[in-house]
Amino acid sequence: MTTKTAVLIAWGTMALALISVITGTLNQGTAWWVWVIWAGLATGVGVVHLLARRAGLM
Repeated sequence: MTTKTAVLIAWGTMALALISVITGTLNQGTAWWVWVIWAGLATGVGVVHLLARRAGLM
């Protein structure tokens, strides 16, 4: 698997997780810490994407 494919899969997974968190918040009042976890993961994926792009792996 190439780095580009892995990063795209990670972004797709984060998008699905965001949909789940939004749906959970609207339907059941998801706890604030779920948003913190999602934001941390999204930041990590963003950093990996940035580093891969800077290294010419994208």
